[in-house]
Amino acid sequence: MNNIVQRVIIQHYRKNEYGELRLYRRNFHPFKPQTKGGKTYCKILTEDEQFVGFAYCSDKDNYCYKIGRELAFERAKQQMYACHPDWQE
Repeated sequence: MNNIVQRVIIQHYRKNEYGELRLYRRNFHPFKPQTKGGKTYCKILTEDEQFVGFAYCSDKDNYCYKIGRELAFERAKQQMYACHPDWQE
């Protein structure tokens, strides 16, 4: 997989004080995110394809960056392996 993947992009979306999902960056955050709910997006880029995975956090659960990254990455990786089973490690 390491020779095929060119880039992995992970983005975190958190709810602002109005309940809207916004892209959240830890170093630059123009709003205070809510502790509950959110979404993590992962995109795996190869030379000619892209595979996407999402992880959603319920409005009842505390948002966790680590769990969101792991779930979104695994879902994108599953999509990639479903299209190209010979790429599996």
